[in-house]
Formats: sequence, C-alpha cells, structure tokens
Amino acid sequence: MIKIELRRLKLSDAEALREVAKDKEVTEKLEGFPYPYKLSDAKSYIEESENNPNKYEFAILSGGKLVGAIVLENPDESKKSYEVGYFVSKDNWGKGIATEALKEIVKLGFNKLKIERIWGGVDNDNKASARVLENAGFGLEKELKDSSIYGRIK
Repeated sequence: MIKIELRRLKLSDAEALREVAKDKEVTEKLEGFPYPYKLSDAKSYIEESENNPNKYEFAILSGGKLVGAIVLENPDESKKSYEVGYFVSKDNWGKGIATEALKEIVKLGFNKLKIERIWGGVDNDNKASARVLENAGFGLEKELKDSSIYGRIK
C-alpha cells in the first residue's frame, strides 16, 4: 500500500500545485481549472478554499512532496451531502495515491465532520477516476448522458 499524507492546502503550496495542475491531461476533466494553469490561478484557488467554510481542501503528499489535491465541499450548504474532487500529478497515476487520499478524506468526512453522504461525479470517459471511487467503496448511483454520479453513505 502506498503511503500518503493529507494536510490542509496553504498558500505556500501554490507553486507545487501549479506544477501538478499545469499538465493539460491532469486538469482537462476538472471543473474550474483553466489551461494553462498559472501560479496566479493556484494562489486564487487556495485563497478561495481558505475563505470558504463549506470547503475542506487538502494537499496530497507522497514522500513529503505535494503530488495532488483533494477537496470535500458542500455546494448546497445542507451540511449533509458533500461532493469530493481530487487530482494527482500524471507521473503518479496508477499508483493508488488518489484512492488512498479518498479513503482518508471519507474517514474525515464521516467521523469528524459528521457528513451523511459523500458523492463524486466523473465524466463517462474517465474510467480511471471511476475506478478510484469504486476502490474507495463508492457505488454507482446514476448514469447521465456524459457523466456518472457515485455515492457513499456513512
């Protein structure tokens, strides 16, 4: 099993976050991530996360290095159902890092934040992300024309 660490994303992570997100293949499926991804984009993203009480954004570290990010956010402020989103650098694809990060954030969401449901949406052509959700215990809830919704309940 790959060893990862999650910690809150901070402004000093902006350059490392930009390095991960500057690859078009990493960010092309991420909502709200422009291409090319600039340092100013990373700083704005981190600042917005820090100022949003309904968003829990974490750096994913492997070997002490930032290799991605994962977020739990509550778009409807119901405090009962949160959306998860994640990405890792291309050179870390297929290593189980996203799955381990997802398992950790699910524990945090259910045990500490007392969330009742966590869900994630993926484009139907993003099979790797769907596998991450399935490997972390999420089940397919709904298939749409271009995307699918996976969910997990406490």
